Amino acid sequence: MSDVKVNWFEIPVADVQRSQAFFESLPDRKLGEIDGPDGKMRVFMSANGPEGTIFKSDRAPGADGVLIYLHYPDIDGALSRCSRASGKIQEAKRSIGPFGHIAVVKDPDGNRIGLHFGG
Repeated sequence: MSDVKVNWFEIPVADVQRSQAFFESLPDRKLGEIDGPDGKMRVFMSANGPEGTIFKSDRAPGADGVLIYLHYPDIDGALSRCSRASGKIQEAKRSIGPFGHIAVVKDPDGNRIGLHFGG
C-alpha cells in the first residue's frame, strides 16, 4: 500500500483580494499568483512549488467548497474502485499539462475529493 498525501487544495472565494489578505495574515507569508481557467488565482507556495490556491468562484461554501487533492499513483484504479465503494465520479480524469492528471470523486457523504498523479 502506498502513502496517500494531500498535495493540492482549492478554496473558492467570493472576493479574492479580501481572502488573499486573510490567508496571507495567518502564516505571515505572501501568496503567489498564477493564471487560472477563470482569471488570476492566488497560490500558497512552498520550497517544492505550489501547494494550493484561492480563486474567485460562485460556488457556495459546503459541498462545493474546499477541494483537497490526494496523491494517487493509480488514478485509473482509484476511479474504477470508486463506484464499488459507494462513491461517484464527479469529474473524469483529465490532463493538467506538465502537472500530471486529476479527477474528482464524491465520497458516500457527498464530499468532493480530488485525485492527482504526476507533475
